[in-house]
Amino acid sequence: MVVLSAMRSAGVDPVVLIGGSAELSAALSVPSVADRIPGEGPLSGLGTALAWASGVARVVVVPCDMPSVTPEVIRALLAAGDNATAAVARLDRGPHPIVGCWPTQRSSAINALLRSGERRMRASLDTGPYVEVEIDPELLADADDPGQLARILKSTGSDLE
Repeated sequence: MVVLSAMRSAGVDPVVLIGGSAELSAALSVPSVADRIPGEGPLSGLGTALAWASGVARVVVVPCDMPSVTPEVIRALLAAGDNATAAVARLDRGPHPIVGCWPTQRSSAINALLRSGERRMRASLDTGPYVEVEIDPELLADADDPGQLARILKSTGSDLE
């Protein structure tokens, strides 16, 4: 919900769920695209998104469990890359490619990684040029369980709407 709102506020259209359930898709009024390799992590989601978006120059990817992401984060990624260069978030520890704006021309390379058995998202960085966009780590905190979600929302003064 927060990520969806941030994407829409940043002008991303369409927004789709990769691997999302039909129920969630209907509840949010957002189309869902089945993950091409279910259960294989973010690299698979990126590969699915890039393949689905053929005919579009770039796609923005943000995991749905980052309730503090803002439209400014999305806009910064969109502004930094181009149709050949990916723009990925940079945190203190280095590139964080799970949050990024990816050229769809990387689809073949990303999906070749997946066919080879690769599942590390960092391997996506080896598929072509990229720039890193410094992002406040608090904006990319992920909520992997209800306790983490509650702490993140409390620290930001946010709710799920």
